[in-house]
Amino acid sequence: MILTPEIPPRLTERDILKFFRLFRQDLLRMDTGEGEPFQALNVDGTCKLGDGGLTNYAQIATDGEITLAGTARVVKYQWYGANALAAGGANGATLGLNGNNWLVYSFADNADEYVQANIRIPTDMDLTAASYLSIAWSSPTTSATGIVDVTYLVNAENESTDQAGTSDTGNTITSSATGDGLVVSDIVTFAASSFGSTDVLIQLQIMRDGDNAADTLNDVLELHGLGLKYTANKLGEAT
Repeated sequence: MILTPEIPPRLTERDILKFFRLFRQDLLRMDTGEGEPFQALNVDGTCKLGDGGLTNYAQIATDGEITLAGTARVVKYQWYGANALAAGGANGATLGLNGNNWLVYSFADNADEYVQANIRIPTDMDLTAASYLSIAWSSPTTSATGIVDVTYLVNAENESTDQAGTSDTGNTITSSATGDGLVVSDIVTFAASSFGSTDVLIQLQIMRDGDNAADTLNDVLELHGLGLKYTANKLGEAT
């Protein structure tokens, strides 16, 4: 008698996909041995998902505290309204209310007026990526040019805060096509690695160069606030 070996059935693409789908689901399930197999996975003790707690991981402690550690990258915006700025000295811009009682700093035409601000360097900033200083502003004049000069000083702890800063002058900004329309303009680019790991503070002076011939607003420039746009690569400062 000739025995013919049994040929196993050919697996279809659907069979293969089903196998991997079930396999993936079962990775997070286990047989509890209590009569009902494949119950949800229970962990007794601290649980770490990711690389085991080295660099990138999520940890759930026995008291329920959740710790997320890693290098997720996301763009963030740190904002400072007009009420967070200052204008000390004889040439300071004027803090007040515009026509409909919204708070602004007003920079006069044909004058060099300024405001100051102190910005804390975010602890989640990716120091290897560029960051940007921007202003939110408006003017009654449409589609015209304003000139803004910026001086800034970056400080680490125990470093003198009374020294000359870096000047970034002649920054050109263009007003909205709508009268008093809001514009957000990047005025300074901080190149990658502009800040060191121990730097904590940016001191700023922002001046409208209103008597510059290239400034064609011919009216007030109203500053609503400023912001620091940066890339974050972690969730915060370690505790």
